[in-house]
Amino acid sequence: MTTTATIPPRIYIRGAANKNIKRDFGHTASLFYIVIGAVNDLASHAMTDAVEAVRKSRHYRHSVKYHIREAQRKFDDYERMMKEQLTDRFPLFMDITDEVYEMIRPDMEKLYFSFKSELDKHRESESELKARMETAIAMLDLAVYMFDRFFDSARERTKADFRPMFLPGRLGGVAKSWHEAFAPLEKSENTIDFNESGACRMALRVIEVKLTGEELFNRAGAMAIRLNPECEKYLSEDDKKLLKEFER
Repeated sequence: MTTTATIPPRIYIRGAANKNIKRDFGHTASLFYIVIGAVNDLASHAMTDAVEAVRKSRHYRHSVKYHIREAQRKFDDYERMMKEQLTDRFPLFMDITDEVYEMIRPDMEKLYFSFKSELDKHRESESELKARMETAIAMLDLAVYMFDRFFDSARERTKADFRPMFLPGRLGGVAKSWHEAFAPLEKSENTIDFNESGACRMALRVIEVKLTGEELFNRAGAMAIRLNPECEKYLSEDDKKLLKEFER
């Protein structure tokens, strides 16, 4: 996937009959930046933790090093695109994603320890490193899944397919490079299926449920607006009232 393409900052639609499409596009774009942007940021944090662990090991060389750098480069392309599109709203976006991360970080650590526990159960070597890599893979796969689910839902709601304009935000290319980086570390005499682990499934499910609910993003948005009061001008009156409730 090429991540250097940019999302059009505006959509040009002729005729009064298409006012609904313009409205739906604007609403979809706003949700994309907040929801998918935050999920992608969580995946980036998981990657950072894993890279730190790999760099301390004997594995950070050859194909592992190459594919990790490719994954990082592709994510950097995506983040640069977000910065270009959001312009003066980018600091607000970053504060929202930071708040979401702080709220989800304990659940990501539970996911990590669930993977490590399963690896330790099978007496797998370098369980800490492999658990970090597995956590990054799980969060990247979740990000791709939520991107697809987000635009499937948007198409059902609006009868319009806006997905092509937002494809640079789909981390499929990042996930592919990360899977390739991890492949040499997966060699083992054990056959471990994390899907058979109730603890692993539950840990990931908790993260997914929180990320598909409104409360987490409303709380993160309220805190971010408090840090960036100049961005309140972008909110509708209904949004302002809603965020006021979460400031209490």
